[in-house]
Amino acid sequence: MTSRKKNKSGKTPEGRTAVKKTAQKTLSVKTELPFDAEKLSQLSFEKSRDSIFWIGPNARFLYVNDAACKNLGYTRKQLLGMAVFDIDPNFDEKVWTDHWEKLKKATMLTLESTHKRKDGTVFPVEITINYLEFNDRQYNCAHARDITHRRMAESALKESEEKFRLLSEQGILAIVIIQDGLIKFANQAISELTEYSIEEMMSWGKNEFGKTVHPDDRPFVMDQAARKQRGETDVVNHYSYRTITESGRQKWVDLYSKTVIYGGRNADFVSMVDITPRKEADDILKKAHHELEFLVEERTVELTESNRLLKRRIFDLYTIFELSRNFNAVLNYETLLDSFVLTSLGQMGAAKAALYLPRPYEHKNFYIARVKGSPPFPSEELTIHPDGEFGKYITAYNRPVYINDISRKLQTDGELFFVKYFENGLVVPLIFQTKLRGVLIISQKESGQRFQDEDIEFLSILANQTAVSIENARLYESEKEAIDKLQKTQRLLLQTERLAVAGELSAKIAHEVNNPLGIIKNYLQLLERQNQSPEKNTEYINIVGQEIDRIAMIVRQLLNINRPMRIKFVRTNLYQIMKEVLSLMNRQLENANIKTIMEVQEPLPEVMAWPDGIKQVFMNLLLNSRDAMPNGGEVFIRISHETHKVQVLLEDTGCGIDAKHIPHIFEPFYSTKEGGGSGLGLSVSRGIITNHSGTIEFFNGKKGGCFKIVLPIDQEEGDYEWRI
Repeated sequence: MTSRKKNKSGKTPEGRTAVKKTAQKTLSVKTELPFDAEKLSQLSFEKSRDSIFWIGPNARFLYVNDAACKNLGYTRKQLLGMAVFDIDPNFDEKVWTDHWEKLKKATMLTLESTHKRKDGTVFPVEITINYLEFNDRQYNCAHARDITHRRMAESALKESEEKFRLLSEQGILAIVIIQDGLIKFANQAISELTEYSIEEMMSWGKNEFGKTVHPDDRPFVMDQAARKQRGETDVVNHYSYRTITESGRQKWVDLYSKTVIYGGRNADFVSMVDITPRKEADDILKKAHHELEFLVEERTVELTESNRLLKRRIFDLYTIFELSRNFNAVLNYETLLDSFVLTSLGQMGAAKAALYLPRPYEHKNFYIARVKGSPPFPSEELTIHPDGEFGKYITAYNRPVYINDISRKLQTDGELFFVKYFENGLVVPLIFQTKLRGVLIISQKESGQRFQDEDIEFLSILANQTAVSIENARLYESEKEAIDKLQKTQRLLLQTERLAVAGELSAKIAHEVNNPLGIIKNYLQLLERQNQSPEKNTEYINIVGQEIDRIAMIVRQLLNINRPMRIKFVRTNLYQIMKEVLSLMNRQLENANIKTIMEVQEPLPEVMAWPDGIKQVFMNLLLNSRDAMPNGGEVFIRISHETHKVQVLLEDTGCGIDAKHIPHIFEPFYSTKEGGGSGLGLSVSRGIITNHSGTIEFFNGKKGGCFKIVLPIDQEEGDYEWRI
C-alpha cells in the first residue's frame, strides 16, 4: 500500500475535491436537480422536528428552519442576526475556533450541549455537525435534537439501577441472574450463602452452577432453570431445595424465580433465602410431634382404662343410689334383707352368701339371718361374736376382706367356722356409727376370678348403706309407737295453744278497745259541761262517733279472726294523720302536762297506707311517751322524706328504756312499765308497720326515748289481705 499526501486540513487533495464537489451539488440544486427535487429538499428542511442551522466560520447563522425558531422561541429574522454564542452557553470565540478546526479535520462530529431559549430556560441537545465547502467558502450544517426526555429516561434508569444495586448488595436475599447456563449477575448475599466468591461464580462455565445443588434435588432444579431461560410458562416459580456450599455444608433455601429479559434475551432471575434454621426447627418440631403422638397414644390407653373403670364406678354408684332409694323406701325388715343379699350375689357373680345379724332384743351375738345360693351353709346354731377377736378385726378394718387373709391373720380363732363353706370368698362388715351391726359372707366368683378393687369398693359402699337401712327398719316399729304418742301429745298441746291464743287475743282486743273507750269517756265528760257552744258539742259528738267506729272495726276483726281481712290502701298524708291524732289526744296530753312540737319537711309526698292503722300506731306511740313522762315533758315529732320513703321520728324527754329491754319491747305481752302494762301496744304497732312493708325501731336519743318509722312511697293503691 502507498501513502497519500494530505494538506493542512488533514485531507488528501482528492478528498478535498470530493467534498467540494458534494457541496457544489448540494448548493447548486437549482441548476443540477429538477425543480420538484429542489423544492422537496427545501420542504424537508422546514418540516424537520430537529433544529437545523447553517453556520459560517464566524459562528453566525446563515440559515435556520422553523423547528429552530420554535424550539428557541425566536423569530427567523432574530436568529439570522445572532451567533452560536447567543444560544449555546458552552461556546465562546476561543472554543468556537478550536471547534471549527476540529470539525474541518473530521468533517462530521456528534456532540451533546445545551441550548438557551429566549425566555432564559435551557435544555439539553444532541448536535450532529457536517463540514462543507462551496465556491471556496466554508460552511457548518448542524442538526440539533432536544434530548430532555432521553436525559430523564437515562436518569430514571440510572436511579433504578442504583436502587437495584443497593437492594442486591445490602439486602438479605441472595440474587443471581442465569442466562444461557452462565451466571450473568450475583450479589454478595449469594456469595455468603454458597461460600463461593462473586468473581469465581461469574467465571463458571455453562451449567457449572449445578454443583451448588444437592444431587438429589439437582435434576429438578436444573430443569426448572433451563425452562425459565427458554421463556417457558409452565414452570414452578417457588420451591425449596438443598444447596451445597464450597466447604461441603448442606443448607436449605427457599427459591423464588421467574423469566426476565436481560440484555434483550430471556434469563432466569433467581432470589433465595436461607431457611436452614427454620428447617432444623421443623425437624425438631416433627420429632417432638412424633414423641407427643406416642405419649398421647400411651396416655389414651391409660385414659381408656380409666374411663372403663370410671364407667364401672358410675354404674356401681348409680346402682347403689337406686338401691339406697329402694332400701329407704322399704320398711319391711325381711324384704330389705332379701334385697341386700340378692343384690350382692348378682353384682359380684358369686355362688352363695350368708348374712349374720343380731336377733331382736338381743345384741350380743350374730345369728345367720339369710342365706342365698347353693348349699352347704353353716349350722344356724353357730354364731359370730361382735366383741371377739374376729369381730374387732373386721370392725377396725372397716372394708371387705378376703377370707384367706383373715385365716392367716387369725389362725387360732374358733369363730372362723365359715371358712370351709366360703373358700376364697369375702367377709363384708356392716358398720353403723363405728359399731359392727352385721356380717355378710360371700363366696368366690363363679368364674373363678379374683375380686377387683371396684368390686370391693362397691360392696363397701353397699354394706354401709344397708347397715343404715337395716337400722332404720329396726327402728320403724319403735318410731311408729313414738309417733302415736307424739300425736296424742300434739293434740293436747294444740288445745292448750288455742286457749293461750284466745287469752292473748282477748288481752289484745281489750287493749285496743281501751284506747277509744278512754277518748269517748273524756269527750262525754266535756259534753256534760253546760257552757260549751253547740259547735263544740257537735265536734265532740263526731269524735265520739269516730271512736265508736274504731271499736266496731276491732269487733269485726275479731269476727274475721279465722279468715283474711281486706284492708284498703289509699293515698295518705302522714302529717294530716298526726294532726288528727294530736287533736284526739289533746286533752289527755294537756292533763299529763305534755307539750308536743312538730316539724314537717315540705312538700311532703303522700304514701299508700291504711289511715286507721297508721292513726292507731301514732296513738300507741304517744301513749307510750305519756307513760314514760309521769311528771310531764315534751314530745318532738319530725316528719321528713328521702328518695322513695317517708320517715317519722317521735322523741320524748322521758327516761328512755334500759338497753337490755330494747330487743324485746316489740314482743307481745312484754312491758317495762311500773305497775305492768298489757305489753301489746308496740307489738300491734310493729304488725301494722310491717304490713305496710315498712320498719319501726326504738333507740335512746339525746333527750329520751325515740321511735323511728320508715314507710315506702312507691306502693300500689288497692285492697290487701290482712290478719290481726
